[in-house]
Amino acid sequence: MKYLHSARILHRDIKPGNLLVNSNCVLKICDFGLARVEEPDQNKHMTQEVVTQYYRAPEILMGARHYTAAVDVWSVGCIFGELLRRRILFQAQSPVQQLELITELLGTPTLEDMRYACEGARTHMLRRAPKPPSLTALYTLSSQATHEAVHLLCQMLVFDPDKRITVVDALAHPYLDEGRLRYHSCMCTCCYTTSAGMRQYTGDFEPATTHPFDDLWERKLTSVQQVKDEFVLSSCYRGDAQIYSGAAEHVARAALHKSAVRGIQELRKVSRRWRIFNVAQAQTHRSMIFPRSFTK
Repeated sequence: MKYLHSARILHRDIKPGNLLVNSNCVLKICDFGLARVEEPDQNKHMTQEVVTQYYRAPEILMGARHYTAAVDVWSVGCIFGELLRRRILFQAQSPVQQLELITELLGTPTLEDMRYACEGARTHMLRRAPKPPSLTALYTLSSQATHEAVHLLCQMLVFDPDKRITVVDALAHPYLDEGRLRYHSCMCTCCYTTSAGMRQYTGDFEPATTHPFDDLWERKLTSVQQVKDEFVLSSCYRGDAQIYSGAAEHVARAALHKSAVRGIQELRKVSRRWRIFNVAQAQTHRSMIFPRSFTK
């Protein structure tokens, strides 16, 4: 995750199903279908239909038009809590209920914490009775929930994305020291044992990229033929013996579809859902106060 974020890449779908682990505890992140380059311009809207609901950050649940790599950190925190609990940490039937489960643990957020939320989501949160945080409940997740484990988890599960811990700071947390030492003592491939029996450790346990990812090449591809030509050219550079036109066609259409998905169709989905939800809540509240027999 540190490597991805150093390359300015947001995965946007971190969940247990997208983490591959082998018998040597080597973990690989897969499924980059929702990944994108980090958007530095906060005035540009980003799609809100990302991240599997159980691992979705509160700012996305509340309709934020712009978000950062902090959404991936929230997902990692949810997985961390799930590993301790042996059950999904926030498992709800709908995004609104998902937000309710989060506030039961973290408490009602302040207006400052909700500054990225859409108006409908803020209205919904302010209408409800304030809830105090109950972070001490994290100690009951597991007998393995040490003070350091809960401390790290609390820094990942922060409502305000600007206050959420970064992957760099999370890797420097004391909770990970023992696990890092065990892994690099006998399991990793970046360290080795000398003929004298001494363990030679690598200089950087969690390296970062030196060249952030640039999606300029993708933005220049405006037709299926251009994508196919780029596919053939890159394959020739790699020295491939055969170029399959079917594979090139698939890559081309996938790239163009990815660009299309970023269109204006997604701009107002979440805020519209919150407006509909608030209207429904208001109607329900009115019917409870004024039964039909009293309104005739």
